[in-house]
Amino acid sequence: MRLFTIFFSLLLFSLVSIGQDYEPDYVNPTPEFRYEDFVYVKNIKTVRLYKEGNELSTPIVNLGKGERLILDFDDLDADYKNYYFTFIHCTAEWEPTEMANVNYIGPFQTDQVSAYDYSVNTLQKYTHYKTSFPNSNIKFKKSGNYLLSVYKDNADSTVITRRFYVWEEKMTVTGTIHRPSIIEKRDSHQEIDFAISYPPTYNVVNVWDVKTVLMQNYRTDNAISALKPMFVNQNRMEYNYDNDNNFAGGSEFRVFDIKTIRFNSFNVAHIEWPNKQVEVYLNVDNPRSSLKYDYYNDLNGMYYISRQEGGDPTTECDYATVHFALADKELRNDGSYYVFGGLTDWELKPQFKLKYNDVLLRYECSAFLKQGLYNYQYVFVSDKKKTIDETAIEGSHFETNNSYTIFVYNREPGIQYDRLVGIGFFNPLDYIINR
Repeated sequence: MRLFTIFFSLLLFSLVSIGQDYEPDYVNPTPEFRYEDFVYVKNIKTVRLYKEGNELSTPIVNLGKGERLILDFDDLDADYKNYYFTFIHCTAEWEPTEMANVNYIGPFQTDQVSAYDYSVNTLQKYTHYKTSFPNSNIKFKKSGNYLLSVYKDNADSTVITRRFYVWEEKMTVTGTIHRPSIIEKRDSHQEIDFAISYPPTYNVVNVWDVKTVLMQNYRTDNAISALKPMFVNQNRMEYNYDNDNNFAGGSEFRVFDIKTIRFNSFNVAHIEWPNKQVEVYLNVDNPRSSLKYDYYNDLNGMYYISRQEGGDPTTECDYATVHFALADKELRNDGSYYVFGGLTDWELKPQFKLKYNDVLLRYECSAFLKQGLYNYQYVFVSDKKKTIDETAIEGSHFETNNSYTIFVYNREPGIQYDRLVGIGFFNPLDYIINR
């Protein structure tokens, strides 16, 4: 019994020590399998899934058109592991489809993440893994929502899940973005009116069974679904609502630049190097809810990995603990603030939850991030509603430049899955907004 106690104590100490190396405040997530973007182990960082050729793209490929997705991630254990991946076909609501996997992928159902490289001249050592699909082993047979599952050694040890989309061009989506019809929302929201058309050769038995999902900046927490067409005219469905298709415009995302850690770059107050670790302190942010709209180019919440000094960013970019600070003279007791955006996988993560510093009168948090250019914002989550509110700190304006995507699904009689038959991409800058 004594030997077991000593062994357990040493094991616990080693795990705590590892955690302190690259994420002091990290809290392990729950191990339950989730049908969403999620990282299940703390040694995995900077997971990206994007369309080949564009690191800022949404993971969407056109069925049978030769397009590929790239998956890459870092393992901070800096050793070699056998990582494999497989896929789960999902409904429009992201529930597993009742369809055998051999019916939607082939000729194999799993593949190995075979490409890897070790980091070069970095303080934080890591192994960078990369793969792409479809490939000679993995080909998609059906359109729809897919969940990528990456696991180590066996399928019971999931380390990453990521959502992506395979679509086929059966329906055409057109639309406009403009100021809302509702008077009280005209200065703060954006209204998306759209239409779906399809050729007579495509069989739509019941237009009311067509499902649509509207997404702002590829966020899923505030996506609008279950809209039904207001007008139907032969092979065209129109969705011209006054209120149900409105999104808060928000503000342009905040930005910080850590492509270099040798000197202060944009929005960086100072950099420290204690014990061969990199500590980046951002400028203290202020609430913007009472400010007028201010336009500047951003990445609509995304980030990209880059190193100002050149070289291969996937293996030569280092990691740094980035410290966020939001000025606020009063502590709110009705909810919590979070840093939010692509850097958090558009999720509320514990390491991005801000804690109040009653000495400096501000909220603070720290996160371990790879070098690059990042967008972020502060959101508030009330204890009662449990919904994400980006307007409490950031404000909201109808002029804000956001990306919108409309997904169209159709389940025909006799098939077991939701086909993704149309996608529309829209941006307010594509239209003349009535001011």
